[in-house]
Amino acid sequence: MLGAQDRLNGAIPASTPLGYWAAYISRKVDGFESSGPAGYLYVRTSAALEWIVNHNLGRLYPSVAICDQAGAVLNAEVEHQSANQVRIRFTVPMTGYARVQ
Repeated sequence: MLGAQDRLNGAIPASTPLGYWAAYISRKVDGFESSGPAGYLYVRTSAALEWIVNHNLGRLYPSVAICDQAGAVLNAEVEHQSANQVRIRFTVPMTGYARVQ
């Protein structure tokens, strides 16, 4: 397991399970992004109706997992804008994170 400083610096491997991200997600700032060979993480700490995620994975339809800060799965409309961008829309403003793989 990585230490607290690694988590604060965003140095957690992209292959880390989604549940682990929820343990420290509240320490991140809006727009924090982390990418690696296994995927991409976008964190949103201020509530918004729409998130634009520039994952730059080069794939048109990657899988997208969306969770709140406690790790609960969120329902949202996911629109693949391009091979490098996803738009996520909610019915009410939300905070949390999106994991794109």
